[in-house]
Amino acid sequence: MGLSKLKIQALLQQLGTLKAGETCQSEIAQGKAAVNGKNARFERKVFLARERLLQPQEREDGSVDMRNLGSMIMVKANDVLMIKHPVTEGAPGYNIKGEVLKQKSGKDIVLQAGTGTAFHPKDRNILIATVAGQPVETRTGMNVDDVLELKDVDIGTGHITFKGSILITGDVHEGMVVKSSGDITVMGFVDSATLEAEGDITVSKGVIGRQVKVNEFSTNLYAQGQISAQFVQYSHLVAKGNILVTKQLLHSNTKTAGSLTVSDPSGRRGDLVGGIAHAEKGITAVVIGATAGTKTDVYCAMEQAALKQDLKLLDESVQAMVVASLDITARLNKLPPKSEWQADAIMIEQIKMMLDEKNRIMAERTREELEFDNLKLEVEGYYEKYRIDALKHVFLNVEVHIGPLNHRTAREHGTCCIANVNQEINFDYNAKAVAPPTV
Repeated sequence: MGLSKLKIQALLQQLGTLKAGETCQSEIAQGKAAVNGKNARFERKVFLARERLLQPQEREDGSVDMRNLGSMIMVKANDVLMIKHPVTEGAPGYNIKGEVLKQKSGKDIVLQAGTGTAFHPKDRNILIATVAGQPVETRTGMNVDDVLELKDVDIGTGHITFKGSILITGDVHEGMVVKSSGDITVMGFVDSATLEAEGDITVSKGVIGRQVKVNEFSTNLYAQGQISAQFVQYSHLVAKGNILVTKQLLHSNTKTAGSLTVSDPSGRRGDLVGGIAHAEKGITAVVIGATAGTKTDVYCAMEQAALKQDLKLLDESVQAMVVASLDITARLNKLPPKSEWQADAIMIEQIKMMLDEKNRIMAERTREELEFDNLKLEVEGYYEKYRIDALKHVFLNVEVHIGPLNHRTAREHGTCCIANVNQEINFDYNAKAVAPPTV
């Protein structure tokens, strides 16, 4: 397969010009690599409440009003919320012997219609809103939540628990608790209060607390999604999604399974000072630490060992399925001629069960092999991907933890990328400053 007649003819012509004993060579056949399929993906078509923090409004004179974040993000019925780009199967290739090189199909994901949404009547890959409300992103699609709107949360309102999203146009005052099955958006301040959201938490101004005792603060924010605020001090933040602070993160404890960004959209301002910042998928800040040498602990990329264990378990599972599939094939090959059992209903049912089980194993094996390949890439590029980026300065007395390694800075560092390179903490000053990621 893939023979080139022109190259063969060119070789023959070249051969005629050579002296006795000389040789010539060229590539005369070429296979075609298989093209693996692409994973299905979701494309969100609406903004979320948290993204308002990155979009200050422009004044008529061209300046930007950092306090005016625009109107609330709302949708109406029939608005397109999300589009699913389907998985692709890819295309097989071949080698020069004509043998087929099988491709791996992409990994599919299921788009589900959540509360207040439905599939487009003409296309189940398009999700639309069925009611007016606030859009909330989920792992499998979107919801449109009813919105409870309050001016302030204080002793006059009492604690708030609401099935849906909550919009607080003012502040959340000391000692109050706000719980939501959707997003919580606070246009003002959160002061010594507790917020719990199954979606995102967005605080347009600031999150303020005080230290009660060691590693315990009067303000606590917990989100299954992301947490976004302009500044945070003496507070405890936990999120499964990313954490974004656009100005200052001071003397607080933050923990996220995603990334932590302390920077404005321009990458010019963003101070991470004091406390403990733990972000599994990396940290980006304009400044880490302070000139006074404030003790600041930053952690990232701490779970490679767990991922390696998951990879080992997947490999063992795939190998077990290979053995099981071969066992079924061997049993099928040992069957007597079809003429001897084609009238035996019990035998036919047993053979059907074996074939169904073999097909099930093959499908599961394909799924786990794709998962294994993706996880292997994640493990191999783990420390290259998850690192700490300082856009301007890292001051002294900053303790950096990346995987099993740690390093306490004894001097000031300029713009740099701090990473685990060959099991050593490495400061790369030549790395291009990474712009703060969007949410």
